[in-house]
Amino acid sequence: MEEINNILVPTDFSDQSFKAIEFATDLAKRTGAKVTILHIYNLGVVPGRTPYVNPDKIKVQIENAELQFSSLRETIPGLSEINFEAKTVPMNWSREFPSIIHSQQFDLVIMGTKGSGGIREVMIGSNTASVIQGITKPLLAVPDECYMRPVKNIAFGYDHLGIENISKLDPLNMISRIFKASVHVFHIKTDAGLNESAGHIAEILEYLPAGTTFTEIEDEEVGVGIESFIESHHIDLLALMPRNKNLFERLFHKSITRIMAFHTRIPLLAIPE
Repeated sequence: MEEINNILVPTDFSDQSFKAIEFATDLAKRTGAKVTILHIYNLGVVPGRTPYVNPDKIKVQIENAELQFSSLRETIPGLSEINFEAKTVPMNWSREFPSIIHSQQFDLVIMGTKGSGGIREVMIGSNTASVIQGITKPLLAVPDECYMRPVKNIAFGYDHLGIENISKLDPLNMISRIFKASVHVFHIKTDAGLNESAGHIAEILEYLPAGTTFTEIEDEEVGVGIESFIESHHIDLLALMPRNKNLFERLFHKSITRIMAFHTRIPLLAIPE
C-alpha cells in the first residue's frame, strides 16, 4: 500500500455516516484520492408463500437516496473540492458488502459508528464485525461524537503475538505521513506469560516512521491502560490490529466499556492481520 488513491464510505445518511464522509473528504483533499460514497438499500422482499420484490418500495428508496445525495454538497461543503462518486446499490449488507470491497481497488474503508457501541461492533460485535473479519482492507471507524481535529499523534496498540508480515503496517505509515503525525507504539503488560513481545518491537519501530516511540504499560485492566496512554499522550487516532473475536473477548472482557468510552472521542484504525 504505497498510496491512498480510492476511499470507500458506506452511508445510510445518518449523522454518524456524515461524520465519516467528512473525514474522508479531508483525507481526499490531502491525498487527491477519489471517494466513493455507497448507499446500500434492501430489495424490499415481501415475505409469504412466494416471496416477491416490491418495486414501489425500491423506487421510493432510490428516490430518497438521490435526494440525500443531492444535498450532500450543502451538508459537507468540502465535497465540491474533491473527486467523489455517489452510488446506490441493493444488497444484503453482511453477506455481500465484502464482495464490493474485494471487487474494486479500494485502499481504505471509512465507516461511521454510533456512540459507545461502535467500538464493540468493530471488535467483537455482530454485523459490522462480521464485515470487518471478511475484508482485507484497512478500516477507519469514525465515531459520531468525534470532534474533527488535526491528527497529530497516533497510537498503535501492540499485542504479544508478533506481526508475520511487517508490511501490514503500511496503512499506519501512510496515515502518519499524510497527517505528518507522530506514532506512539504501546503494549499493555497484564501477564508475564502473555507478553513476550520484546523480540518483535525492534522490527516494528524500524518499519514505522523515524521517531516512533515505544511504551510498555503494566496494568491488569487493558482498557484502563489504553485510556491512560491516550490521555497522557494526547492521542488523536488509535490503531489496532484485531486478530479474532475470541482474542478480543479474552483480552478486553470487562475493560471493553472503557475502550468504548474513549472511542466516542477519537477514530479507530483497524488494520487487517
